[in-house]
Amino acid sequence: MERNNDQEIAEVRNMSERNRPANAAEEAVCWHLLNSLPGVAVQGYRTDGTIFFWNPASEETYGYSAKEALGRNLGDLIIPSELRSAFEQGLQAGAQAVVSGELAPGGEYLLLHKNGKRVRVNSFHAVVCREGEDPVLFCIDVDLSQRWRMEAELRESRDLLKMTLASLAEAIFVVDASRRVVLDCNPAAEKMFGYSRDELIGRDVARLHGSKEASKRFGAEAQRAFEGYGYFETRSWMVRKNGESFPTEHFVRPIAFPAAGSSRVVCVIRDITERTAVEEKLRFLSLHDPLTGLPNRNCFEEVVKRVETAGDSRPGIMVLDVDGLKLINDTLGHEAGDILLRAAGEVICSCFRDGDHIARIGGDEFIVLLQQADESLLERTLDQVREALAEYNRSHPQLPLSLSCGYAVSQEAGGSLQELRKKADNNMYREKLLHNSNARGVLLQTLRRTLEERDFFESGHAQRLGVLVEALAARIGLEKARTAKMRLLVQFHDLGKVGIESALLLKQEPLSPGEKEEMQRHCEIGHRIALASGDLAPIAEWILKHHEWWNGGGYPFGLRGEEIPLECRLLAVAEAYEVMTGGRPYRQAVSPLDALAEIRRCSGEQFDPWVVETFVGLFDETGALRRREEKGEPR
Repeated sequence: MERNNDQEIAEVRNMSERNRPANAAEEAVCWHLLNSLPGVAVQGYRTDGTIFFWNPASEETYGYSAKEALGRNLGDLIIPSELRSAFEQGLQAGAQAVVSGELAPGGEYLLLHKNGKRVRVNSFHAVVCREGEDPVLFCIDVDLSQRWRMEAELRESRDLLKMTLASLAEAIFVVDASRRVVLDCNPAAEKMFGYSRDELIGRDVARLHGSKEASKRFGAEAQRAFEGYGYFETRSWMVRKNGESFPTEHFVRPIAFPAAGSSRVVCVIRDITERTAVEEKLRFLSLHDPLTGLPNRNCFEEVVKRVETAGDSRPGIMVLDVDGLKLINDTLGHEAGDILLRAAGEVICSCFRDGDHIARIGGDEFIVLLQQADESLLERTLDQVREALAEYNRSHPQLPLSLSCGYAVSQEAGGSLQELRKKADNNMYREKLLHNSNARGVLLQTLRRTLEERDFFESGHAQRLGVLVEALAARIGLEKARTAKMRLLVQFHDLGKVGIESALLLKQEPLSPGEKEEMQRHCEIGHRIALASGDLAPIAEWILKHHEWWNGGGYPFGLRGEEIPLECRLLAVAEAYEVMTGGRPYRQAVSPLDALAEIRRCSGEQFDPWVVETFVGLFDETGALRRREEKGEPR
């Protein structure tokens, strides 16, 4: 059986109580015992400090061999400077001792090792007196280094555990499963529930749950965990000190305390308020349109299934479609389109009953299911929609809203909603055909107003440019029909700039390559607007190509020479003159003669040389536009 240090010290004490062995054999046994004590360093030294005994344990404890230690002073060898005075006093007390064999009370000391490090020992001292001889002293040292390291590691582990628990965002509770009271908790538990640790210790877990059912369920889980069923995870609503309920996720695991005399479990509680909000938002988004907040197609289809399954109503369906949405998105941008969609949702919702099911089921399409409906009800509702649209457009003239509507009513309870929806769709598309022309015209005027409000047309620019273009058209003998189209081109050639940011259009500094590319998109945007508007379709190609250069350096296609439509070449020269002489906030105006000189300089590069000479001929030697011009040869 392994012996402990107290047993070993007792043996040394018994040996020291013998003033003199009975015989040499007995004395030899005593010395052998001192040499063989495991883990107990024994040093014998005289009253002047000279070492005469150094057992193997001393070699292991202090690093000196017996050969190195014997004959040397103990104080010089292992006693640090701060203990030398006490050591010297001990030597004097030993020299004057008359009682032999008593161990002096022990104490913990840090003594010196051969390598310079300190050794922690529990040290006892004894004086041995022999008749007719000077007393000698024995020092009995039990090495505490290993125990001290273990205790330090234990303290470090305990501190690390405390810091870990303190750093966790989760609340940690140790709970008596049988009594369901809190035995301990971490700081996060205090923060999460709003109680101090003292208030939580001993508190019934039931008072932390949002309901008796939740508390009862937790108690059952805790008991099952303790009984060996292991780990449990569940969700529950709990209550803070201020009465606020919040969702939690908690994990229960048994912990073994054999001496505790009660069942204990550790409960980790996580506040999932944010996660629950995200989950609720995701659930909402899975069934609702994020832009308008209305139910989406998936949600509407679920409603249709429920209504068809019930089969106890005469439903009606109305389909509503936003007119011109794609054109708005392509020209004014998707933000403007989103504004129209949100406005459409609000207008529609204002016209139907609370129990009617309204949904956005496509990019520009809304649908309404009325469970109890008839023809007159849907007619009245459609009138309300039209009135609400008119009211909205009166207060939002800058971006009017147009809806095409169609409806259908079931003639009997339990009819097919799919067939009803097809009828409503067909009715809506018939109305849309009637709306398209008028809606495009309204939209076109709206876009032009938007262009003027954003100051892309400077005051009088279109009028002055129109005069120049008509004079040039008359000079070359352009047909009246083509001249009429040229008037439209003057008004709408830059219409695509409504889709370009104002900051970019009015930027005074040179444009970066990326900004130039973005600016050049206005030709394509204007082309799409013209094709969609109907009235501008005949000049759509000219709008697309009016920035091409005679030498092929223009955009968007890099056309050369007469590949460029004549109307575009005429407009290019006239507009360049008007811009230079009219000036802009970011460009100072020049004189007519300087403008004409610049146009001549760009002849053959940017402009058609024949058009340049024809245009210059419109002005006299002072740079004034001639009042009457003879017609030239058409080209």
